[in-house]
Amino acid sequence: MKSATTKGVIELLDEIPEPLQPVTWRDDALVLQFSYPPTINHYYVEWCQQGKVRKGIGKGGTNFRAEIYRLKLEYHQRLKAFTRDIQVEVQFTMPDRRKRDIHDNIVKPMCDALSYARFWEDDHIIADFRCARVGVEAPGKTLIRIQEKL
Repeated sequence: MKSATTKGVIELLDEIPEPLQPVTWRDDALVLQFSYPPTINHYYVEWCQQGKVRKGIGKGGTNFRAEIYRLKLEYHQRLKAFTRDIQVEVQFTMPDRRKRDIHDNIVKPMCDALSYARFWEDDHIIADFRCARVGVEAPGKTLIRIQEKL
């Protein structure tokens, strides 16, 4: 005979929805889930070479771009990049409770990585962009919904 506690846990497990896949289609929109982006300060770096200041993508940016590119290769390799005006909705789950400026610091690296992976042609086609913080949970994550503008 099962105890009441065991039965309760099994019933709860049945009610939990299946986890969101890293790349899915819902209502004619592409939905992506990936890690929290690095800040612009960690994505791009500057260094001095032969007396000139050079700029490039740092280790944090390279790792993040690789993660986004891997999503494209593993789940939707044949997906053509969006080329017309798009709507983008982003939800950031913050990795900790520090104060962060999400519009300046993490949106640009995220958009650059998505452009690099060819999810869209370039971020200039974003006609409607909305983002929100939705909570705190280490190590942080990003949920993004992309669809052609109606």
